[in-house]
Amino acid sequence: MKNGKVLAKLALDKRVKSLGLTSDNEQVAIVLADGYYVPNAPRDFVNTFRTAKGAHQFIKSAQKIPVAREGYEIVKNLMSGKLVEQAIDTPHCCCVDREAYWCQ
Repeated sequence: MKNGKVLAKLALDKRVKSLGLTSDNEQVAIVLADGYYVPNAPRDFVNTFRTAKGAHQFIKSAQKIPVAREGYEIVKNLMSGKLVEQAIDTPHCCCVDREAYWCQ
């Protein structure tokens, strides 16, 4: 299957908000749909790939963001990259998504 056909199929995936190619067809830019994330991926808004295979693996690893219980929020653990649930009123120095927690 050619790269163009693979990318066209990926663009239709429900986990993809938008997929774009550079003018020279060297890079693929992917924006995930709302409610999806990739564990251990950088927090960039747009993720770029040089191959259709890399883009496919990225989209395949996208997971739905869990819904937090009332009074809690879902945050990304700064060290592990995993999503965790923590209380909304957690002090700044005790939040696992803050550098202050890991530098004590």
